Amino acid sequence: MNITNENKTIIAAILMFTFLVFALFAGQLLWGITAALIVISLLIFSRFYSDKPGTEDQACEEFSACVLTNSSIYKVPTIFVGIPILIVFGELGSKYESVFLAEYEGREVTIIYPGICSVMKDDRVKVAGKVIDGKKAGINGKCLKAFSVENKRSENA
Repeated sequence: MNITNENKTIIAAILMFTFLVFALFAGQLLWGITAALIVISLLIFSRFYSDKPGTEDQACEEFSACVLTNSSIYKVPTIFVGIPILIVFGELGSKYESVFLAEYEGREVTIIYPGICSVMKDDRVKVAGKVIDGKKAGINGKCLKAFSVENKRSENA
């Protein structure tokens, strides 16, 4: 069997195309495995560094205060889970957070509540939570990460 230069070129092109297709799918498989390992490691490490109430390193604060602003409710993205197959199919998980200002002992305190908490200006609230660094939430200074907000307006009405 005599192979000409033209046939060698065609065979080489077919082999190169096959290699490129294999490399594309192998690369996606490796990317998928790498992304899965990253997500799993982030989930494991987030358990150690999460801001949950009841941690022993900081004392919980509890006080009554007057609300200075209406609460703002934000939808905060939490985690992305997806599968890369030529394009990325996935879903973005999210949660709601409420942010408002309250006056306590003559100073303004920024309160972040993980959930929906609708308070209005001039309401009296009883807040329990712990003081955190505001840089995590994009706030200058310290703020209070509340795990309980009790509105006293409904009791007086």
